[in-house]
Amino acid sequence: MKSPALSVLITVIAALATLSVSHARSTAFSCQGALQQNGTPYNGSAEVQPTLWSAISGGSQIAALSPAPLILGFTNGLFTASFDFGSTPFNAQVLFQDSA
Repeated sequence: MKSPALSVLITVIAALATLSVSHARSTAFSCQGALQQNGTPYNGSAEVQPTLWSAISGGSQIAALSPAPLILGFTNGLFTASFDFGSTPFNAQVLFQDSA
């Protein structure tokens, strides 16, 4: 006969194992942006190459998406996409995302 304490302990361990697996963190993040062509919001598809940089201007490229580039759809000049550069570039430094 199993003791009630052992049954409760096994249940709690199983629940915690399920919780840790179901809440794994992703390195992906959502990004929103805008594109204009000759001063007018762009509609249609465009090929973009998202990258991470160490500074907003004149910095070093830290990472790029692989595989790249991506084809994004634009409506009234706006897009929303999910980018995943992996965990390597994120080491508590400030980074700037650019899409060329």
